Amino acid sequence: MSPRRPWLPLLLAALPTQAMPGPDPALSRCLEAALATHDQLDCLRAATAREDARLNRAYRAALARIEAERRPRLREVQRLWIKYRDARCRFFYHRYSGSSGLLDVEQCLLAETRRRADELERLH
Repeated sequence: MSPRRPWLPLLLAALPTQAMPGPDPALSRCLEAALATHDQLDCLRAATAREDARLNRAYRAALARIEAERRPRLREVQRLWIKYRDARCRFFYHRYSGSSGLLDVEQCLLAETRRRADELERLH
């Protein structure tokens, strides 16, 4: 790890791991190469996009897997979950948070999206 980036282990350690499907080597490589906050944000956004694709696959699979009468409720829950995730994560950015608040928002979006994808993959 480059001595120019003493913050990288802290950022990686701050990412919630309990819901992760496994290490994300692409995210780690991207963060290692990041030189500024906007680079870190790009890394986190790319990782979230990958998790969002997994979430969408898991959602479609869950809809196909569950009983027909439960599908409308799952659609409703998913819509509410998206509103909750977005509101929860936006909470971390405020006028005093600066660029670290932006990182907090992106980390939250990544963690929540991973957690929900895991949940949907286990849904019966």
